[in-house]
Order: sequence, then C-alpha cells, then structure tokens
Amino acid sequence: MVDASRYFIYGRAQNALSREHIDAIVDLYKMRHSVPGRAVLTDAVDIAEHGYNLNISLYLDESQENVVKDAAEVIREREKLKTTLDALDSQITQTLIALGYNE
Repeated sequence: MVDASRYFIYGRAQNALSREHIDAIVDLYKMRHSVPGRAVLTDAVDIAEHGYNLNISLYLDESQENVVKDAAEVIREREKLKTTLDALDSQITQTLIALGYNE
C-alpha cells in the first residue's frame, strides 16, 4: 500500500498529479517493501484482520510519518544551521580575543 496523499498539485476545483508525482508513486509500488511514512507491504491476512478496510492509516505507522523529509527542506535546514554555527564561532572567537586568548 502506498500513501500518495502528499503527491499532488493543489488546484481550486480539483487537485492534479504531475508526471513526477506519478513516477514517485509507481516507484514506491514497484519497490515492494515498506518505506517509513510512505508505503507498507502487507498481505491478505493483515487486510482480513482489518476487516478488509483498505484505509492506509490502518496499515501505515503514523509515528513514522515525519521520518521522510523533502531533500530541499533538509538542504535549507542544513544551510540555516551552518549560518548559525558560523555566527556562534565568530562570537566565541571575539570573546576569546577580548579575554586575551589570541591565536
């Protein structure tokens, strides 16, 4: 089962799927293994235990939902952390110089 709820282009009257979205969904399906927060491999016994209800939330562990992040988001977060680290390093260096610890 694939949770494809994140793959869409917002539209006023109707949402749409781009070619990239379709490819990502198909790739998840073809992998045939569980991907945290995105897909779960299940069998007929498990489906029967859930009363043949195919609601993805019954099978996908919600605690894993935030595990998968967008690569662009990770890059932005990393750059932000690098900027913060550089600023802190500069402050530490200035404080050490003010205290007489010259390089």
